[in-house]
Amino acid sequence: MQEDGIYYPVISFEQETNYAIGKYGLIIGEYIMTHKRHEYITRINEINMRAEHMVLSKLLEEL
Repeated sequence: MQEDGIYYPVISFEQETNYAIGKYGLIIGEYIMTHKRHEYITRINEINMRAEHMVLSKLLEEL
């Protein structure tokens, strides 16, 4: 519960997935890479930054 008395959900996303995305997932991915290149690059950069943040957080916890 936050200071304002409201419960906020804790949301987390898996960083890596080990499942097939399927035919339509591949089609959407290809469409985004070719027609919305900026959004694709932005998403990839966000994923990389989250991964780096997790590594740094673990290193700081060990100190």
